[in-house]
Amino acid sequence: MGKKLKNPIHGLKHKCFFERKWFSETVAAAPPFVAAAIAAFKTAADGMGWIFWLAIASCVWLVGAGMLKVFLGKKQDAAEDEARSHDGLLAALHVLHATVAQAGKLTPEEKNRCLRVTFHRVVPPLDNSDKIEQIVPYVGGNHDGAGRTFYIRTGITGKAIRENSTLIMDRQSESFEDYKKQLISDWGYTQRDAEKFTSDRFSLMAVPVTDRDGQEVLGVVYLDCCNRNFFASEAVKIAVLSCCAGVARYTGERYV
Repeated sequence: MGKKLKNPIHGLKHKCFFERKWFSETVAAAPPFVAAAIAAFKTAADGMGWIFWLAIASCVWLVGAGMLKVFLGKKQDAAEDEARSHDGLLAALHVLHATVAQAGKLTPEEKNRCLRVTFHRVVPPLDNSDKIEQIVPYVGGNHDGAGRTFYIRTGITGKAIRENSTLIMDRQSESFEDYKKQLISDWGYTQRDAEKFTSDRFSLMAVPVTDRDGQEVLGVVYLDCCNRNFFASEAVKIAVLSCCAGVARYTGERYV
């Protein structure tokens, strides 16, 4: 069994409003205020002057204390959201994207259209996972994809994680039908999954990212390009692996 990590890479699911600190503080503050308000109304009706003013003072105190707790709760929620953000990882992928595009001598148009980079985390438990999750949008392309999940038994990303090795896949046929057959026969996809693939990708690369001890694969950097044999270039491979070493360093310090 793999070791237990204190802070594995988290997914994209955010707390619902009723799970937020500010909401619980609001709910907790309401009953005492209502009770004090009822007491103030009743004592006013009964002509109990000093108790009435005491109840009013209690209402003011409870409102002020409740507003302070809600304010502090919102600050705590914001801090938790920042701690769960993957903005740092996304920034690292932007550096990777720009460096690889330069190494591959892509034009600005090709860089933004043809080259895509993203990161998939291994969904815990790491030692017995069956899924990976894309936790940042693609850098390049349409900047989409965040939140998608895939089975770890399929594709270049799944194989890179299972074998803890860097993999490159080059598509040789222009035919998308032939490409789908390759995905099914060589990479474990179902016909339904293969239909979802982008038809203009001809070169793919996956680089596993491990923890600081190199024992557990935390995720995988995935890159694809519409240019043939793009990642076969030695200059491109060196750029990818050099930048991915930085990504691994960041994830090791940031998440575990």
